[in-house]
Amino acid sequence: MSAHLKKPILLLLLIALYFAVRVPLASSPLYGEEGIFADQFANRPAGPDYLLMGRVDGAKIYAPPRHPAPIYKTIEVAGSLGSGFLPANLENDSSVTPPLRLMFSIFQLVIWIGLCAYLLYGKSAPENRVLLGIIAGVIVAPIAVVTSLQLQVDGSVGVIMNGLLALVLMVRARNDHPGRWFLPALFLSTVFLSTGKQEWTIVLSIAVVMWAGYLVLARLKWQESVSAEFGMIAIILLGMFLGHLHSFSVDPENYLGGMGIIVRMTHTQTVASDAAGADWLKRTSRRLPMLLTPIALIVAIGTLAVFQLKRIKPTHVFLALFGFGLFGAFFVSNWETDPRYFAPSLAVLTMSVVSLFPDYLPKRLGFVMVGIAIFMFGHTAKDFYNGRKMVCEPNWLAHGTQQQPGSLLILSTAQGWNKPGVDFAGSSLGFEGAQDFASQYVKNVHKPVLGEPKPEPIQQAGLPQSKQDAAKR
Repeated sequence: MSAHLKKPILLLLLIALYFAVRVPLASSPLYGEEGIFADQFANRPAGPDYLLMGRVDGAKIYAPPRHPAPIYKTIEVAGSLGSGFLPANLENDSSVTPPLRLMFSIFQLVIWIGLCAYLLYGKSAPENRVLLGIIAGVIVAPIAVVTSLQLQVDGSVGVIMNGLLALVLMVRARNDHPGRWFLPALFLSTVFLSTGKQEWTIVLSIAVVMWAGYLVLARLKWQESVSAEFGMIAIILLGMFLGHLHSFSVDPENYLGGMGIIVRMTHTQTVASDAAGADWLKRTSRRLPMLLTPIALIVAIGTLAVFQLKRIKPTHVFLALFGFGLFGAFFVSNWETDPRYFAPSLAVLTMSVVSLFPDYLPKRLGFVMVGIAIFMFGHTAKDFYNGRKMVCEPNWLAHGTQQQPGSLLILSTAQGWNKPGVDFAGSSLGFEGAQDFASQYVKNVHKPVLGEPKPEPIQQAGLPQSKQDAAKR
């Protein structure tokens, strides 16, 4: 095989691998709040009320998401581009769900294609088959597969926002003189990230402060020249400021709502809070199986750093701090057990591993890296061998549940978003919230009829059910 064909064929094989482990799960029925994002992708409701809460007298009712609007504008753009791949009849779940899931998975695919293209064609890229094995292990890891197929924000827009900045930083870590494109790319990727969830840029801000401290130490103690790195900090800070300014100016209500949720989380949803601390260990044990891959990446970063202390560059440190921060912020959180919150950190931690990977692996370091790659594939093989499924819930409409006259059926948006003849209140509101919602329209609510199975989602492979919270992230 010619050298010119080898690289594009390898890239195509990685793309084929990406879809090969996702297509079998793409037909999994939507569940919980996924109907909100299915509706947004397919129908693209106008803001600031982006989230489908229910349907009354045939009319959809929307509410503000209390997150920055550019997140939903990004999904809207993706929906405009992908609408041609959806069937004409959106009411047929079996035909509309697979293309929805696969198109959402393209958000993550963009990052992995960018990374693999760099590894195959980048001048400063490490030429190491073990690294390709690790990246393949990440691409097929349970957390990557599930979060890419979920119709949610964190595993889609969150990965591409954080992943693009991490990709730019990774190239800079491997090349002190990446070219004229670098500073504009650093600025634009920071602006893009800063229009997303505020917690992502809070983590980035903390990483910048810690990195600045490291740079001062490097300058004073080791006499290193760090003027270029302080220039990077200035560009990142400017990008964050402009990104937040844009989010606030286009939709102040949702921007401020996102800040309010963060304040509430820090008071009630961390391991240190009285309300959540006792429950943290139980939740962590439930989500731990899905976190084995990012934990393996953290081990790889630490091992590569220890074996190569003399070649550690300042950007290596910044990229690792960014990845650790994204992972740690949600690891200490008690905000349910869904793995999607860790998807952005998966992308950043992978970039950190690539930034540190040498062209030649010393024997002992090579054994560790091969062991990590084997662990990733072993974890994935075991998971899929046991029959991985997405979270699912009883299909009440298929079970024969009927809507009562003058009432709203309490139903997940996953089941009601594309059923124009069904009036409902979203089950994510909870029963009392659904009652309040219905009372605004002089309606009652009712649960599925007596004799139907209890509406408890079926749990699979450690994944959680949706929170009963209208402001759920």
